[in-house]
Amino acid sequence: MRTRVFSMMSVLAVMACAVLLLPNTVRAAENPAVTSMSPTSGSVLGGTVVTLLGSSFQPGAVVFFGGAPATSVNVESATRITAVTPRSTVGAANVVVRNPDGGAVALNGAFFFSSTTSDVTVTGLSTTSGPTRGGTAVTLNGTGFSGSVVLFGGVPAPGVNVLGPSAITLRTPPGVTGTVNVTVLNGDGVSVTLPNAFTYEPGGLEVSSITPGGGLAAGGAPVRISGYAFTPGTRVLFGTAEARDVALVNSTLITATSPASIAGTVNVQVVRPDGATASLTNGFTFREAAAAAGFAVSGLSTTSGASTGGTRLDVMGTGFSGGATVYFGTAPANVISIPGPSTITVTTPPNVAGSSPVTVVNADGSSTTFASGFRYEGGNGVAVTSVSPTSGATGTVVAVTGVAFVSGATVSVNGVPASNVWVVGDSLAYATVPAGSGTASVTVTNPGGPSATLTNSFTYQGGSGTPATPPVTPTTPPSGSQTALPARGFGLFVFAGGSNAQLTASVACTASTLAFWATNAAGEFDTFIPGASIAAVNAGWNARFPNGVPAGTPLIGRCQS
Repeated sequence: MRTRVFSMMSVLAVMACAVLLLPNTVRAAENPAVTSMSPTSGSVLGGTVVTLLGSSFQPGAVVFFGGAPATSVNVESATRITAVTPRSTVGAANVVVRNPDGGAVALNGAFFFSSTTSDVTVTGLSTTSGPTRGGTAVTLNGTGFSGSVVLFGGVPAPGVNVLGPSAITLRTPPGVTGTVNVTVLNGDGVSVTLPNAFTYEPGGLEVSSITPGGGLAAGGAPVRISGYAFTPGTRVLFGTAEARDVALVNSTLITATSPASIAGTVNVQVVRPDGATASLTNGFTFREAAAAAGFAVSGLSTTSGASTGGTRLDVMGTGFSGGATVYFGTAPANVISIPGPSTITVTTPPNVAGSSPVTVVNADGSSTTFASGFRYEGGNGVAVTSVSPTSGATGTVVAVTGVAFVSGATVSVNGVPASNVWVVGDSLAYATVPAGSGTASVTVTNPGGPSATLTNSFTYQGGSGTPATPPVTPTTPPSGSQTALPARGFGLFVFAGGSNAQLTASVACTASTLAFWATNAAGEFDTFIPGASIAAVNAGWNARFPNGVPAGTPLIGRCQS
């Protein structure tokens, strides 16, 4: 042991001597130089890619903006570095490049962090008014548009198409009578609002289509009339003849039976009880001749299936024409193919449990019905599984989740129609809660009548309703909380619940590239940007979710990774 210690000490002594004998072998740090930088400004939210040109850049060099390290640094060569700016505050910031050997260069006030409202502007709208039903085509003009969401009074507009940094086309969402702000929310989290930019006008009664577009002069064809602003008691006229069996499905759909008439093409008119009228010019053609001989349905390859629809089957018979449509009751099926005059392949629509006749309508308006029909089994074709949030004031935007929702579905709370209904896929719908009190049931009704109700699923706060209570938040995310967001884009989803950190972790994106928005009862956005250096950015979010985000909360997320 003693010999080993001596040997070790000898080695250390030799090393010390070597250091003392070779002082000039230690290389002095070399300061880099920066000759240019571009761009020299960017958003306080970070994410700006900056290119620095100069000399003596070493592999492993780091770059600081205002004392904060860049989120990404790539030393491409001894003369070129690219770096991504971090989040910061408004104002000029020093830029420092530091080599691994300690050499550094500082550029005082070389980069300016601009406010979040200076990177995007809205200069005007091509159309500044439209009906409350929505659907008005609008072009927004401005600057800095990129990956944008556009809100009318806090409600996201459908059909947003960013044509470039200076133009966006869209269609207005449904709204309420009055003037609203228009907000553009860019993919990098920057937003700008044009106050009182669009006016929703009352009325808007319209007939947009009728299916099928023809039938026999004897009448009896089942038809579906689509449009806007239909109300209970609305009448339907084919020319001057009153339609039979008129049924209001919702404000955008009426089913009816064509009346008897003389041969020819007529306008289809709807007349509301308040006297408002709207017409579809040359909307329906009456045919004198009967259906071609041999036109008939002889059977179905599958005679039963789930009420939620989606059963694939062949309708078999004779005399089918290209362009034929198929109805199960009054609900149209999805026609997959018509391989010949004896077969039509379809998938069934949702419908109520029980037997439903199957009708084939040829392109010439002639029709034939298979009375034995198709048997729907179980349920009524639609289910409501949850409502979020489960409480709030009148005007709260809720997310209703379930099964077999169809575009054009309506939502009601205790029988009172909700406004701003927005169906996203077949399992999610957003709606604005109407006036009410106490504990209420929420109902979703598909076009054609199938509906489902989740009882006692929403409690009104304030007034005569139950007082507000703090949200109950799980301490760990429930199973299945993983949330998929499209890379470098926006996504709508319902969060399974948890803390801000759990929300961030549930999305497969890095925290520095994420931002989230939640719609409050006033239709405005609360924002959460993980790691934001400006406290005010997340103030609304933290005030709204002091105990974490409740399970089932609808959110918009942005992932830039």
